[in-house]
Amino acid sequence: MSHIKNLNDCTPAEWDAASKAVNATVTRVIELSTKVDILEETTDWSHMPYKVPNHIYAVSQVTGKLLGYWRESDGKLILHKKPLSFTKSRRTFNKITHNAAKPYRESLVKGVEV
Repeated sequence: MSHIKNLNDCTPAEWDAASKAVNATVTRVIELSTKVDILEETTDWSHMPYKVPNHIYAVSQVTGKLLGYWRESDGKLILHKKPLSFTKSRRTFNKITHNAAKPYRESLVKGVEV
C-alpha cells in the first residue's frame, strides 16, 4: 500500500517540485484556452492523386507552433506532447473565432493531461 503524504510530511524540496508542476499545468491550461488560434484548413487538394484530409488545427498565438488538431474523419482531438513547427504556406485556412471556437477550446483544455 502506498503512503500518501500530507502537507506536513513534505520536505521543502518536495513542496517546491509539486508547486512548480501545478503552476506549469495551470499555465498550460490558460494558454490552451486563451492564446490559441483555431484554424480550419480549406486547401483544395483535388489535383492530388490521393485524398488529403483538411483538419482543424490548434496553433499557439505566442509561438506559432501546432499544439494539436481535430481529425477530419472523426473529429477526434490529437494533442501533441510537445508543440510542433507549423507552416501555412501553400495552404488556405479559415480562422474559427468567438462562439464557433468555444467547443474547440473547451475540448482542447479537457485534452490536457493533468
